[in-house]
Amino acid sequence: MTKRLRSCSKPAPSRFGDHCFGDNVEYTLCMPKPCADGRWSDWEPWSNCSSCDKGIHSRTRNCNRPKPSPYGNSCTGQSLQVEACDSYCIDCRDCYDIKKKYPDHQSGISVIQLWKSKKLVSVFCDMDTDNGGWTVFQNRFDGSVDFYRNYANYTNGFGDLTGEFWLGLENLHEMTSQGSSELRVDVKRANGSAAYEVFKNFSISPSPDYILRVSPGHGTAGDQLCALSSNSGAPFSTYDRTRDTCTNGSSCAIDNHGAWWYNKCVNVNLNGKYCTPGTNTCSWRGMTYFHFSGWESLKTSKMMFRRVHT
Repeated sequence: MTKRLRSCSKPAPSRFGDHCFGDNVEYTLCMPKPCADGRWSDWEPWSNCSSCDKGIHSRTRNCNRPKPSPYGNSCTGQSLQVEACDSYCIDCRDCYDIKKKYPDHQSGISVIQLWKSKKLVSVFCDMDTDNGGWTVFQNRFDGSVDFYRNYANYTNGFGDLTGEFWLGLENLHEMTSQGSSELRVDVKRANGSAAYEVFKNFSISPSPDYILRVSPGHGTAGDQLCALSSNSGAPFSTYDRTRDTCTNGSSCAIDNHGAWWYNKCVNVNLNGKYCTPGTNTCSWRGMTYFHFSGWESLKTSKMMFRRVHT
């Protein structure tokens, strides 16, 4: 805030003249730098369900990335979100268990208890595809979440189960270590054409490498040379933790702008950059499945697993 002064002196009132009307001090606001509007942080994880059957859960976010300056605009929208939810299923270790115990359970978010660590984890269950029981661990459809993340992010998971997300390698390892599982990949192009591929004997090894184990696939997306099953035996690589077998000393994770079980070549890069669907501008650095759509960037990608027996 600044001020300015004036005096009643041009001319000063005579002995019997009227004094000047008005204030002799004026204040005004000043801005040392441009106003900064506030922006929301990412949503915090959902809280646990409030009851043992149907209940509610909530999550919060903060207007602090950045905070609004003193005269900037605050964030629009709510800082608290509350939704109905199902509580965790006792003795349900993944969506396969939920499907067995509750055959009519619909697709959506559920809370399960991991079989070994006993940790409660929110998961998205697909109960519609191929008789259901699928635990979704990767979902992309609009590019709203950046998948070019570091090793810690991919270990712990990121994103939003109601939108785009990665469930986390540590959770994925524990869930796939409890019994024989199958992996399903669903992809879609900008023109609406869709394909899938199913891979038997799917598992992820413990940290720090989280090695992929999977048998050759069958389906409509293709699993030929350098496709997903060729990555079996490869550790998971991110831009800050390269464990791949790329040639010439380069990093597949950096070269392909992603995070994956990279081998010497990669024709499946579902954690690559989300580019304009239907274009080839990103080539192999985009979200691609070569044997289905070449180097054309995909519109959607979903990865999920299901145990085939207890």
